[in-house]
Amino acid sequence: MCPTTAPWHGHIKRLLRIRVLDRMRRRLLEALGVEEEVIAADSTGYATTQTSAYYRSRSGRVRREFRKGVYAVGARSQFILAWRQGRGPGNDSVFLAGLRREARRYARKGRWVLLADSGFDGQGVGARDLIPHFRRSGNLVAAVRIARASW
Repeated sequence: MCPTTAPWHGHIKRLLRIRVLDRMRRRLLEALGVEEEVIAADSTGYATTQTSAYYRSRSGRVRREFRKGVYAVGARSQFILAWRQGRGPGNDSVFLAGLRREARRYARKGRWVLLADSGFDGQGVGARDLIPHFRRSGNLVAAVRIARASW
């Protein structure tokens, strides 16, 4: 089998492009000297098909899975400081540690906070994170979550 026709060839090309884009983003942010006090995180889902939502609803086809982009953005600069991708639907908390680690490079040393919606609520929420709790069922038990609920 020719290497250019291997089934994983398209995947490798896509990874290389993402790697290049990531390197360009880092160089731009470093050249501009971006330093943020407030970093906001959010996610968005997108379809991998060109079928419209209207057609899917009329034909009875329900999309059960989609691609998800998760981003950390500097509140002052409005630059994307970090990104992750995955599959949805699902909780965004699995992306929180990676976003925080990458975005911290562009945060003001010792004085910054991460803002996100309750989709990021989970065990990885840290002291510098302003993330509202998400009550899945019953009462809150963990002291950290009870404290966050009283904000």
